[in-house]
Amino acid sequence: MPRGNFTIFPSHEARLSYGNDYALCLHYGRFNYGNGTSEEGYRFTWDTPQGFLTFGQARIPSFCEIHELMAEAIKQGWGKHVNTINNLGNVWKQPTKVLHEVRFDRGDPYFLCLQYCRFDYGSGIVEEGYRFTWDRPNGYLKGVQTRIPSYSDIDKLMAQAIVQGWGHYIND
Repeated sequence: MPRGNFTIFPSHEARLSYGNDYALCLHYGRFNYGNGTSEEGYRFTWDTPQGFLTFGQARIPSFCEIHELMAEAIKQGWGKHVNTINNLGNVWKQPTKVLHEVRFDRGDPYFLCLQYCRFDYGSGIVEEGYRFTWDRPNGYLKGVQTRIPSYSDIDKLMAQAIVQGWGHYIND
C-alpha cells in the first residue's frame, strides 16, 4: 500500500499499539525516490488517528520496542530481509540534540547511525528517544524516512549502544 514515497509490501507490517489509538510500526517495502529509482528496506513510523506519519523521524521510545517489532517481523516471516544497496532519499531538518551515537560502517562513504536524542517539537514539547539516520561525508542526512537495509544492521548498532552503556534507556 503506498504511503508517501514508501510502499508497504503486503503483510509486511509489525505494530505495537498504545492505548490512545497510536501504534509504532515497522514496515518493509519500497522507497520511491521520485527520479525513477527505488529500493527496498525497513522503516519505523507512527500510525495515528490521522494515518501514518510520513514526515519527520519516528521517535522510538526504547530498544524494547525495536526488539519487540523485529521479533514480530521475524515471527511473520519477513524480518530477515537483507538489502545492501545504499540510496539515501530525502533530507529534512528537525531541531534535535544528539546525546549519544553509534555508527555502522557499511563499506562505502555512508554510515548508518543509531542516536539517542532530545527532540524539540516546539511549544515546550521536548522528548528523548532513539532514531536511525545516515551520516555522509558532508553531514548527516535527516531523512524523511530512514531506510535501514537489514535487520543485522539494527542488531549491530543496538549491541554497540548497549556496550557503551546507553542502549538500555527506556522512555515512556
